[in-house]
Amino acid sequence: MDSEKISTLTLTCTDDATALKSIPSAFNGSIGLANTHISIPSQLVSMYKFPPKMSLCLPSTEGMESYSGDLWIGGGPYYYMPFSKDVTTIFASTP
Repeated sequence: MDSEKISTLTLTCTDDATALKSIPSAFNGSIGLANTHISIPSQLVSMYKFPPKMSLCLPSTEGMESYSGDLWIGGGPYYYMPFSKDVTTIFASTP
């Protein structure tokens, strides 16, 4: 009989009123982006053998009220409206 390894993400949640007290009511959730082995990018890089790169586009408060930002994990290419080509080269970078 063949066995298959199932990869899982390490996730957490809380309904602790004390932990949630200072969070704005419009808050929908959070995601771990720290440079640790349990951050979402680190886990996805490990699970799917993506290049260890991440891009985060934070939402602007001007213009698009419903815009929530974007997160890309891996090495690209990344396509992002209104651009018709890979936008990897226009992202700011840190070592």
